[in-house]
Amino acid sequence: VKKEYKYRSVVSTPVEIVKYMVKNTLQPICNGKTPEEIATLQIVDIACGSGVFLEEAYQFLIDYCVEWYLEHEPGYLLELSNGKRKLPLSDKKEILTKCIYGVDIDVHAVEVSEFSLLIKLIEDETPASVSECIPILPDLSSNIKNGNSLISREDLKIDNISFELLCNIKPFQWEDINEGHKFDAILGNPPYVKTEDIHTLESEYEFDIYKKKYKSAYKQFDKYFLFIEKAFDLLKRGGKLCYIVPNKFYKIGASQELRRM
Repeated sequence: VKKEYKYRSVVSTPVEIVKYMVKNTLQPICNGKTPEEIATLQIVDIACGSGVFLEEAYQFLIDYCVEWYLEHEPGYLLELSNGKRKLPLSDKKEILTKCIYGVDIDVHAVEVSEFSLLIKLIEDETPASVSECIPILPDLSSNIKNGNSLISREDLKIDNISFELLCNIKPFQWEDINEGHKFDAILGNPPYVKTEDIHTLESEYEFDIYKKKYKSAYKQFDKYFLFIEKAFDLLKRGGKLCYIVPNKFYKIGASQELRRM
């Protein structure tokens, strides 16, 4: 199902594809690490929408830590009524707040993403299991942010920009998330927006910023080119990137600069 929105062309992603992408991206990063080392990883979706990739990434890290404890220190885990084992809530909160990050230009999507992650956090919890973990729910406002992942305040070269234009562009400062550090993994399904649609949906001022800032903004580019380029910039050395994107950039002339990168 594809819907055209102001900021994105959204293609709903089947859960099994999200799981496949997350597993194949995070498994090589996590293998051999202890839970303490897992808590040092940073994972982001820079066009997170309602947070489906972030939820699955979070679940993968939780499951990995449970498996590690089952093998090395099973007594650390809590037992559920159905016989399954789980991490203490404090550990789940630590992984969520230290490892999972997201940015989206749609403020409502950000709210949904935060809510979905908090619901995921308290799955399988009981009054007894949360009694010693106060507050139960963490504040995710430092993890999930509203803004334009592609444009920062420094890109706005004029001082007299109108308030309306500023609100539409929503420049985002990457130092405001994850203390400005780069990421171990970037996952997601970035917007697919053709050049002619960018002209229709966004201001010429914003379009000009894309053309000046991004090498991949070449000829009749697609907006997902820019998200790939930005993701490269945000990754740590040796980090992993996994996106769902159309494969036309393999061959069309407009994507020659993206192919060079």
